[in-house]
Amino acid sequence: MKKTKVIRKEALPVQAFEIVVSGVAYEYVIQQPTFEQLSLATSQMIKSGGTMDVVSPGKIIFDTCCVEHTEGMELEPSVLIKICIGLTTEYVQGFDYEIKKK
Repeated sequence: MKKTKVIRKEALPVQAFEIVVSGVAYEYVIQQPTFEQLSLATSQMIKSGGTMDVVSPGKIIFDTCCVEHTEGMELEPSVLIKICIGLTTEYVQGFDYEIKKK
């Protein structure tokens, strides 16, 4: 696993993920996003014209919260897109729903 430039904060829990694409397993570890990171990601969900973007919010979470991942994974666009969609679903959509509910 390759460490990233994200600084690991001991107070924040981490969660390990694995995704299999074309028979190859890719692993990555995400540090729990902070309020500021979730706010930034949520602001990227709706584009002008009202269309929903499910990749950009996940990319923000990946770039700011991924503390380590499988070597070379960042060079595979299809893998990153699937990961970003998964991170949007895991973290951002639930956060957005809670905001709208209140």
